[in-house]
Amino acid sequence: MKREIRQLWLFAKHYFLLAKRLKSKLPPKYLNKTPRDISNSYPNPAAAKVKDKSLMLMTAHLSSCSVRLVTIDERIQKNLGETDRICSNYLDLCKSGSSVTQLQKILLQKKDEYIHQMLRDSVAHIERSPHRNKHKEDLFEARQQILEKLTFREIYDSIDKVVQRFKKGLVVKNVL
Repeated sequence: MKREIRQLWLFAKHYFLLAKRLKSKLPPKYLNKTPRDISNSYPNPAAAKVKDKSLMLMTAHLSSCSVRLVTIDERIQKNLGETDRICSNYLDLCKSGSSVTQLQKILLQKKDEYIHQMLRDSVAHIERSPHRNKHKEDLFEARQQILEKLTFREIYDSIDKVVQRFKKGLVVKNVL
């Protein structure tokens, strides 16, 4: 388990550093845009301006980082137990039966804990199935709406906090 987690951590840090490098090259005002701003401006993403493409690429790197972080937590949970996760599993919110609006409030309040899971599920989500789970679909709808409204700066800053939390957690768990 340690070897796999170390490898996942190495690549999570790599993708985060790629995003950090892109962020440092962008004018600060660009980071105040939202993913919705970009998608509304460019029906064809290939036509995007260079700086807007950099924002999209930065988010892709953060999403790649997020996939690795979520997988680390899943491996820790599988091998050590539910209480040993570094971050709470946001899918547990499905059990609350909350409305989309209530879920949005929770996700915004806890974005520094759930952002990596939201990004991972945004790029690697399970398509709707004929066996619908209304609570899970409500959570996914709330997640998507939040991700469209957050600025690129907020997304980056929240992932930065998650990366720091994982760094400390993996040291405490004697994995690094």
